[in-house]
Amino acid sequence: MYSLTKGVKMISNTMKKTNVTITVIAAFLISSFAVLFSGHQANAASYAGPVYGSYEECDAARAGYQSSWTRASECYVQYGYDTNTGQDVYLGYSFTVTTADQ
Repeated sequence: MYSLTKGVKMISNTMKKTNVTITVIAAFLISSFAVLFSGHQANAASYAGPVYGSYEECDAARAGYQSSWTRASECYVQYGYDTNTGQDVYLGYSFTVTTADQ
């Protein structure tokens, strides 16, 4: 037989699980409506383009990454971190390619 304490714990655990489930469903619905009514793509992405030795090379290459659904940002200086010296090291110029809102 179940004692009163075990019964209360069982009901309490069930209520906690139910609250978690309701919270997860509510969060999903809110985020879905936000995406639906915001007019933005839910699956947009961005990535770094290749690194070029000069700004001019980088700027010329950007045109190849422009399309009806992608945009290339302005070129920016790209640095790396040298673990041997503990300093930032100049690598060249790069840009970010982002999918466009449809």
